[in-house]
Amino acid sequence: MYFRYALLVIVMGLFSIISYPASFVVVLFCNKNGWLPKWLTWFQTQDNSCDAGWKIQGNFGTYLIDGTVPTGLTLYWYRALWLIRNNAYGLCYYPLGIAFDSADWTVTHNFTGAESLLIAHDSHGHFCFMYGGSLGELKLGWKVNAYWRNGTWSTTPWGPEMRTSLCFTPKCWRPWRIMSLFNSPAVQVTAP
Repeated sequence: MYFRYALLVIVMGLFSIISYPASFVVVLFCNKNGWLPKWLTWFQTQDNSCDAGWKIQGNFGTYLIDGTVPTGLTLYWYRALWLIRNNAYGLCYYPLGIAFDSADWTVTHNFTGAESLLIAHDSHGHFCFMYGGSLGELKLGWKVNAYWRNGTWSTTPWGPEMRTSLCFTPKCWRPWRIMSLFNSPAVQVTAP
């Protein structure tokens, strides 16, 4: 399964390279509610329209603060940014994702707090490794963390189906923290 996963990550990476610049063209096909046509679903998140970045999550613009609805080039820009931020989500959810059945998954590690870790696997060799903490984030395998809530599996679909996405997301948002690990008293080396 690890070899298959590596191949799927390569496919995802190649599609991502294409989809970053393509996002600026793809958003031209959004309907008035920000949804792409079915033939472009590989570019869009499975659970939100291209307007989610400004309308639901508040990543862009001031709509959630003062109700300003973007139009024209601003709306175009916010939709493109949403697709870039959520690159290749539809591809990872539909063709590269898997059907999710909680009865088939086992969680072996689950820590929450300042340093969180989730490790899970199913009987078919799929796996989930999610770390979030002082060094950043690391998401590998399939995102079953979308279903794991408060120590139990959710029965609510993440998107239109009970599926989970392929993921490979190394994020080291705090690179200075990595260097601080080497500066701790436990690992300092002093000259004689």
